Amino acid sequence: MERAIGADNDVRGGEEARIEMSHIQVSPTSPEPNERDTLINADTDTTRTRSGSTSKRASLLSPFLFFTRLLPSQLTLWLFNFIARLHPFCLGAVHLWARSVTCGAEMEMDEDDKSERPIDETPTEKFILRRKCDTPSYLHNPHILTGYRVCFTPSLAARSLFRWHNETVNVWTHLVPLLWFCYKAYHALLIDLPLYSPTDPARAGIDSPRNDAGELILVSGWDYCMFLVFYGSALACFFWSSLYHLMGCCTYDSHAKLYRCDIMGILSLIGGSYIPAIYYYFQCQPQWRTLYCTIISTLLLLLVFSFQCPACQSRRFHSLRVAGLVTTVGFSIVPAFHWIVFLHGRTFPSIALSTFLLPLCSMLGWYLLGFVFYSQRIPERFAPGTFDFIFQSHNFWHCFVFLATYVWEGEVWAAFRRKGMTECNEG
Repeated sequence: MERAIGADNDVRGGEEARIEMSHIQVSPTSPEPNERDTLINADTDTTRTRSGSTSKRASLLSPFLFFTRLLPSQLTLWLFNFIARLHPFCLGAVHLWARSVTCGAEMEMDEDDKSERPIDETPTEKFILRRKCDTPSYLHNPHILTGYRVCFTPSLAARSLFRWHNETVNVWTHLVPLLWFCYKAYHALLIDLPLYSPTDPARAGIDSPRNDAGELILVSGWDYCMFLVFYGSALACFFWSSLYHLMGCCTYDSHAKLYRCDIMGILSLIGGSYIPAIYYYFQCQPQWRTLYCTIISTLLLLLVFSFQCPACQSRRFHSLRVAGLVTTVGFSIVPAFHWIVFLHGRTFPSIALSTFLLPLCSMLGWYLLGFVFYSQRIPERFAPGTFDFIFQSHNFWHCFVFLATYVWEGEVWAAFRRKGMTECNEG
């Protein structure tokens, strides 16, 4: 009898032990896709809730989290949890890193399952930032995982100018140059140019500005047109770029229209940089000046058509459009080579280097450096999610465009001040 009771107790104990072990035993097979989605979504929502207001402050630390991706995930989580207990400010960095990791895992899982999650595109008046996996595809930026504004009303999008998101730096890196060139255009057209001598040399005074050869600089209507073209093209580029990055989050239609306007601004800056330089450097060779201006205008019109034509908007034409932009900018080497070798070959390199070649190489160098950052997605491609808010490739691209425009503005003024010198008459 006692043996039977003991055996029965052993059986019960074994069953209870197996039940307890079944709760803690890890299944050798991976959970189903739906279960994985539920687990990841729950963990992401918990992380987003805990982050709160500290996520905005933590975004400033995100570029410095790159080294954590070199460590095992469990060790990194333990390290950041330990640091977060030392100082509350570090807690935001933990949440930002966790959000980027979970969002990246979820996007990778979605690509494997080939299934898209439903995305809410209802216009909102609340400032809510979304992850890339919760954002429509037309707003996606490669390797940028968080900080997206989706379906903002126009008023909310305008107010986000002073809020922190993944387009804030892109807006301000062209908004500040816009204000700067507004001041420069006002000063050039209404103050600087009227100080130069008028078209009648008899009205010129002793203090009237002169060129390097001591000759009076006579301002004509074409001079005003050239500076108006240059400053107008720069203002158009910076204005449409700032507006696109600020207001492109409202709807798909507004995003597409502002994107095309942004491209038109870039093309106008290219043309506005070409025309004044060709006008001043080939002022004694009108036939070459007309030829080069015609070629540039034709290339720009073809680019305008390629970006505005709906049939050319597909991804298969993307490389062709980029190649057209690079070709149009690189064409500047042709008139530069012509001007240096055929018109000033006897004085090369003394005059040509100081007056034209160095500023041209500097401008093209800034454009080339910016294009490398932009096309190769440097540095966010090396650490997706780390540079979501600052120091992304588009930030660098905007800064380099401003530097190139700033350098070329000085060269346009230098070419204007050399107008009428005797060396031009030798061509």
